[in-house]
Amino acid sequence: PMITSVDEVKAIKKIIDEVRGELSVEKVKTGSPELGIMIETPASVFLFDILVKEVDFVSIGTNDLVQYMLACDRENSKMQQLYDCYDPSVIRSIHRVVDIAHRNGKIVSMCGNFASELDAVELLILLGIDEFSVTNDVLQKIKKKIKLFKGKK
Repeated sequence: PMITSVDEVKAIKKIIDEVRGELSVEKVKTGSPELGIMIETPASVFLFDILVKEVDFVSIGTNDLVQYMLACDRENSKMQQLYDCYDPSVIRSIHRVVDIAHRNGKIVSMCGNFASELDAVELLILLGIDEFSVTNDVLQKIKKKIKLFKGKK
């Protein structure tokens, strides 16, 4: 989470390799878990063409991405009207990440309030989101909406 540089991802990979080496010495099998990052900062959006080469998958964290993209605190009631998942800068950021990820053979998931918003499902599918992480209270409604939309295509 909160990735803002390629060096952060490389440092994480180095730590993983060190721990894997330590476990290997102890004869502990580790397998090959995939490494992914959360896209939650404008920096990660703009560096994504480089970041994507360092990871196996990506998840867009919309709550923080919207907050940081629009420079508004979503917990501050005086700023609530500024917090807008449909803002063109947010939509363009999502599109950029999905486009780059897919061109590099990577899956894109989305979590956060936007992913759980029933009215956003069709737009997010059209933008290319591959997987949704949603809250339990809307899970069945989101699944139904996805099936209906995919059936129209």
